[in-house]
Amino acid sequence: ASDVYKRQEAAINYGADELYCGFSMEKREDDEFSELDRQACHVGRKELEKICNLANKRGCPVYLTFNTFYSEEQIPLVFSHIKRAEELGVDGFILSDLGLISLLKNEGIRGKIIISILGTTFNSRTIKFYKEMGAKRIILASHLTIPEIIHITHLSKEIEIEVMILNYGCFYEDGFCTFLHHSSISPDSLRSSLMLKGRKKAMTL
Repeated sequence: ASDVYKRQEAAINYGADELYCGFSMEKREDDEFSELDRQACHVGRKELEKICNLANKRGCPVYLTFNTFYSEEQIPLVFSHIKRAEELGVDGFILSDLGLISLLKNEGIRGKIIISILGTTFNSRTIKFYKEMGAKRIILASHLTIPEIIHITHLSKEIEIEVMILNYGCFYEDGFCTFLHHSSISPDSLRSSLMLKGRKKAMTL
């Protein structure tokens, strides 16, 4: 067994009640699936099926992430991988692209639709919108405070709400990322500048 399979097995043994894997859009000979971790370990179709078989026997669902945004040309390819993944035993999909979410709903994909943190959900109206699109779980934006999370959760019934604890403190993360990676401007200095301008504007109203 590979290191990825062993890690997934270990996660289940130590009490994980669900697993997630990621998909690489890089062109590979066998259209590999890959685990989303810092080492970008790649998992082929056979190994994904093996992980799904293990997890399903232990009552542990497996979710596959397609949590980025896709071009017109990429959507059909991504959808074909989603159909294949469902056949292999994947239980659901973590998504952020509205076009892809709509396609899954209209094409009758049975897997659970989970809205990624990249879906930038800040309020209950956005949750309602995603719910109407077929979502069963929402991962809230990491910018929200604990009181905001409690309030939004209270307003959002009959849908699962998930939050991620880690927050690097950068406003341009999650669905807003890629703004400044090629800029000479410091994100912290820009954020401070924007906050200062916002205060000045508020004072003149």
